Amino acid sequence: MQQMITCSRCGQANQPGQRYCWHCGNTLATGCPNCGAGLDPGSRFCGNCGAQLPPTQQAGGWGQQQQSAWGQPPPQQPAWGQPPPQQQAWGQPPPPQPGGWGPPPGAWDQPMPRRSGAGGLVVLLIVLLIGLGAFSYFAFFSDSPPWGKTTLPGGGITVTTPIIEGPFFFVKSTDNAAGKATMEMKWKTKDPYKGKVDYGEDIKYGKTTALESDFVNDHVAPLPDLRMSTSYNYRITLIDKNGKEWKSENSIFKTPAPPASQ
Repeated sequence: MQQMITCSRCGQANQPGQRYCWHCGNTLATGCPNCGAGLDPGSRFCGNCGAQLPPTQQAGGWGQQQQSAWGQPPPQQPAWGQPPPQQQAWGQPPPPQPGGWGPPPGAWDQPMPRRSGAGGLVVLLIVLLIGLGAFSYFAFFSDSPPWGKTTLPGGGITVTTPIIEGPFFFVKSTDNAAGKATMEMKWKTKDPYKGKVDYGEDIKYGKTTALESDFVNDHVAPLPDLRMSTSYNYRITLIDKNGKEWKSENSIFKTPAPPASQ
């Protein structure tokens, strides 16, 4: 014979199988399916015989599925044969929400744009400034401008040389006994100039040809009484019709050697 179920609130005895107390309406403990002893809600084992209770009898306890709140629809379960909803993996960015805050689709997979630093521009600017400074020094402050620049009184400088051909050297005569030679120097200029030549065995020159009497484009300067097998320094001076003067850099030519004795 099954035991009577005692109400835990009022202490009244109730018939086995009743779910509520007939006296106070309290929820009664269920009975053990093995021995019929009363059980409290949420019990996992029978306190009388030790039998393990099935999950359906563990009211409000272990093994019970979560019930929906009153008035709320039950949680939606996937249809038969459909895969369960995909869960977001740990550490992955959240999926973009349409019309909501967040990056556009595919933005997480795109590499970060490379920002070009200002270091390269700074280096380029420094190189340009150095080059401009060097050009300004040689063009406007150098005492000896390179060949091909025109130096004018008053500091005027142009970047083109007035000489367009030459100079060329020609041997006019030689005196082998005296070891002397007479040479002739020729050159051409783009515009008419009067010209002369300073020359000598060192940078001090010491000798100068006569200044040409006319403004010409084809120039000839005689170089007499030169020692044979000797290097001479020379510099060309040109004067235009406005009286502006141009001097070339120092250059060197060499006189011919005497013929070998028979």
